[in-house]
Amino acid sequence: MKKFKRSKSSRKELKSSKKKFFSKQTIWAVGIVLIMVLSVIGFMYVAPSETEHEYGGVTFIPIVTGSGSVDHWVAVVNSSKIIFYNHPYDVGFINMTVETENLLSSSRVFYLTSDVDDTYKEDIALMDFQMTEDLYSAGYIFIPSFTSNNTFDKPIITCSNATTVMPVIYFLSGKNDSITLEDNCIKVEFSSQLSSRRFKDRLMLGILGLEE
Repeated sequence: MKKFKRSKSSRKELKSSKKKFFSKQTIWAVGIVLIMVLSVIGFMYVAPSETEHEYGGVTFIPIVTGSGSVDHWVAVVNSSKIIFYNHPYDVGFINMTVETENLLSSSRVFYLTSDVDDTYKEDIALMDFQMTEDLYSAGYIFIPSFTSNNTFDKPIITCSNATTVMPVIYFLSGKNDSITLEDNCIKVEFSSQLSSRRFKDRLMLGILGLEE
């Protein structure tokens, strides 16, 4: 059997191809790709552990943007990741009675209701969605509804439907920023989008039973 040897020319071509593969242009291209990938990863990252904060026995991890500001917080409760717009200390000033706290923390199923044409109906819809999604894996059920007939096929629920087993959380826009309780109906009145986010976080703290 004949053995074939590589010719000098073929060896030169192989060396040449290796040189081309590891050329300066190739190295620069790989470097640029790596920088772009690292930049995307670094745009939003979990801040170092020393910046984590504990509240009610739960660790709140700040998710920081590329500019260094906190975008939101993530708390892990019973293996479920729950998103908060604000750190608990930043919503602690929102007054909530002991009775309201007890009702929230002792319930697992809630009606979320509002007026169909509320001024902040988009913000209320977002709160409904976030609470339903974030707390579902933690074992809580929320039933979005309206206080009157609607085209979304959602149930008609008012404060008169509230019970200790299934409390009603009634979102409504107004001049006052407050959380009040009346006959198992928790009325959440807010005057701005910022207030709605704070109230959503405050309610979730109460539902999860997190307190200092």
